[in-house]
Amino acid sequence: MSIKQIFVVSIVAIGMSLLSMFELTRHVFNWIITDGQLGLAFFIAYIVIALKFGKPANKGKYATGYQPSLNRN
Repeated sequence: MSIKQIFVVSIVAIGMSLLSMFELTRHVFNWIITDGQLGLAFFIAYIVIALKFGKPANKGKYATGYQPSLNRN
């Protein structure tokens, strides 16, 4: 997991814990936990995060665009 994914997961967890104070989200959490859907919820969250942040970086532009500095102090 990259640093960005870890931050997103932690932010989502904090947001979900804050939303659990509301009644509708509390019902959803009770359904997820009591019906054993917690693994499914984490799996869906993992798929969403992997699709959003799992794109390979284009490193070619850095390798071809590198120019040494002309500033010689």
